[in-house]
Amino acid sequence: SRSTTNAAGAELIGISSSSIFPIVIRNNVIGGISTSGTATNSVHISGIRNVSGFGSMTCENNTIGGTVSNSISTTTVLGGSVLGIAIAIPPSVITGNTIRNLTAAGGSTTGQSASVIGISIQATGNIHTVRNNTIHHLHNTNTTTANSVYGITFNALSRANALDRNTIYAITNSSNIGNSEIAGIINIGGVTNITNNMIAIGQGVTKATLLYGIRDGAAGNTIFHNSIYISGSPTTGNANSFAFSSIV
Repeated sequence: SRSTTNAAGAELIGISSSSIFPIVIRNNVIGGISTSGTATNSVHISGIRNVSGFGSMTCENNTIGGTVSNSISTTTVLGGSVLGIAIAIPPSVITGNTIRNLTAAGGSTTGQSASVIGISIQATGNIHTVRNNTIHHLHNTNTTTANSVYGITFNALSRANALDRNTIYAITNSSNIGNSEIAGIINIGGVTNITNNMIAIGQGVTKATLLYGIRDGAAGNTIFHNSIYISGSPTTGNANSFAFSSIV
C-alpha cells in the first residue's frame, strides 16, 4: 500500500521495466496505491510500465488493483492518469492478467493520453499479443472536464498482432463534457487480429458519454467473433453509442 501527496507532479510505478534482454513479469499483486497533487503538473500511476529498452516483455497472470473500489487512484484534478499495464517500446505478450478498480479524477484527452486505461500498447515498432486478460471497474470521477476511460488502447507495428479473448466490463465516466468517451478497445494502428473479445459497457453511466465497444482506426485488421453489449440509462445530455465504429 502506498499513498503520496505531491505539489509538483509525479509518476508512481508499481513495477518498472527497462532492459535490452527479455523480461518476464509474472504472478504479482499490485494495489493500494493513491496519489494527489496540487500543482498544474500531472500525477500519473502505472501498475506495470515499460519505460525503455528493446528486450521482449512478457506480463503474465498479474493482478493490478485490489478487490475494493479505487484500489489504485489519483485524486489530482489537473490532469494525471492511471494505467494498468503500459508498454512503450519492446515486443510484448500480455496474457492472463486481471486489471481492476482503477480511478482517476483528472480530465485528459482521448487516445493514448486518456485518463484511465487498462492496457496501453504504444510500441509501434514491434508485434504484440494481448490475450485472456480481464479488465473491469475503471472509472473517472471528474464531472467538469472532458476525459476518457478505455479498457485497451492498441498501437503497434503493421504486421500480425493478436488482440483476443479479453473480457472488459464496468467502465464508467462521470463527465459528458466535450469529447468524453468510454471504450472497450481502441485500435489506433497496426495490423491486428481482434477476435473473441467480450465487452460490456454503459452500465452505471448516468451522463450521456460517447460509447464504443470497439473503435478501429487502422486499415487491414481482422475483427471477428467479438461479443459487445451496450447498456446504460443516462439522465442528462445526448451522445452516440456504437458497438463497432471504424474511421478507416
